[in-house]
Amino acid sequence: NGATAIGLDHRIAQPSQTQLGGAASDALLLEATRAAGHVVYPFESESPLASDTTVLGHLLVSPSQDHVVRAMPLATELGAQTVSAFGLQLFELTHPQTRPTGTMALVNYAGDGSLGSLQAISFAALWEALDTHQDERLNGWFKDKVVVFLPDSAPAATWLLPTGQSVSGSAIHLHLLNMLLTNNRICRLGMVSSNLVTLLLAGLIAHATNSSVPSA
Repeated sequence: NGATAIGLDHRIAQPSQTQLGGAASDALLLEATRAAGHVVYPFESESPLASDTTVLGHLLVSPSQDHVVRAMPLATELGAQTVSAFGLQLFELTHPQTRPTGTMALVNYAGDGSLGSLQAISFAALWEALDTHQDERLNGWFKDKVVVFLPDSAPAATWLLPTGQSVSGSAIHLHLLNMLLTNNRICRLGMVSSNLVTLLLAGLIAHATNSSVPSA
């Protein structure tokens, strides 16, 4: 058995350039996608290279007023389509019965929120393992795992995280995926819960203050 789900951060709205393989390269990609089953790609309004096994997911995020990204929409209307988040699409391929509730998700970032905080394998290491038939090593990397292929040239780091790191939208979606797979979610408190937490903290502070005052 191979990977349980595959994502590819590759735009399929335009055919590949001639120097990158052109039509022959696109045909090989479509053939590989069909052979692999469902493969998740970033959403684009026009995707002429899409096939019946292509799943599209958006790479949108929801920055706060301070321009820091703490959340993202789990689904959004794009044209006439309702498109789920890229990370959520990958999660649902392996956990179809456990879709998160609500329309927004707070992202619990691993480490500092960069791609370096997630397990990564270089294409050079992958090619070496394939070329030398290191089956045990390949199984360890991919068997029953969710695998996402990223471009060699990383997308522009345009979004600021609470950790101070700046990353791409696809990196944030991978941290959403990691959060869902590890069931390490965080929840947004409602008004009543927020008020209760505020009262609880106020009570604890008052108790600590009174306990620290020496008796006469």
